[in-house]
Amino acid sequence: MSRRLQWEELDFLECLGVVPEVDEEDYGYSYEVTRGKITLHLIVWDWRNTVSLSLRQEGSPQPLIRFLLLVRGQARRRQEKWGEYLEFLDCVCAPEDGSCRVFSEEEIFDRRQFDRAMNVVVYVQPDICIKFEQQYPL
Repeated sequence: MSRRLQWEELDFLECLGVVPEVDEEDYGYSYEVTRGKITLHLIVWDWRNTVSLSLRQEGSPQPLIRFLLLVRGQARRRQEKWGEYLEFLDCVCAPEDGSCRVFSEEEIFDRRQFDRAMNVVVYVQPDICIKFEQQYPL
């Protein structure tokens, strides 16, 4: 079963305000946004339905937080009166440090095994903010 993340590169460019670096080896789109002393590093691997998010504080060798979003829905740019943001729908969240069991794509997309997921929202204006919104089982 092969799925690709539904997203528009132009939406990410417009919302994040930076041109991605494209890794020709693993086909990842890497975005880096800095606001004040915090840097957001976001990588999209659309062929894996996976997004990596990390936040790093200036001068710190280790990220404050780093995790993977296994996106079962889509990634989209939303615009409201007060601003714009990226929204990742129906995600399973996992640490990016290798401390969790690796699941197959079939397991991740099987809502009987993963009946709880979340939407994740990323803002970069005026400051960087990541918000987790719990979804409840159908």
